[in-house]
Amino acid sequence: MECVLLWLDDLDDLVSSARMLAERVRNTIIALLALAGTVSAAALGAVLAMSSPPLALTLVCLLTVSYLYRGTVGQQTSLARH
Repeated sequence: MECVLLWLDDLDDLVSSARMLAERVRNTIIALLALAGTVSAAALGAVLAMSSPPLALTLVCLLTVSYLYRGTVGQQTSLARH
């Protein structure tokens, strides 16, 4: 009986190690996708700025306002909760 329990413990260790490895791989893939998205957005922004500067300025203004709004209204700080 003790041999079965030790085998199940080893199996549990193997499964948790595989899950930790899968989580690392998933995080790496997500980071690479985010990097690719950032680089492509910057490249498209540069192309847009060269082809249509007024449209690019409008887009930048809208994004800035939305980020400022999200930063001030979207999240509450821990001091405001008390």
